[in-house]
Amino acid sequence: MNSCTWCDEPVEPGQQHPDFAQPTHIECGFRAVGGSVAHVEHRCSCYVPGSVEDDPPGLTKREAAKAALRAFARVRRRMAMARNN
Repeated sequence: MNSCTWCDEPVEPGQQHPDFAQPTHIECGFRAVGGSVAHVEHRCSCYVPGSVEDDPPGLTKREAAKAALRAFARVRRRMAMARNN
């Protein structure tokens, strides 16, 4: 079994990101391209000068990737709701 290029955990069948040639979990592929929870929520230094926000503390790289993907889903839902109102 191959290890994920982002988190180094095993990539099992059905977990492979379809757009990455190297073994990469779906959530890890998002994290590699979409950024951390803080980036998705516009709290990182890209949006807030001097910010040191990044991944939530105490999480593994894969847990942080899952959190970033969940944050992205929340932001998209809020954006969709705002468009529909």
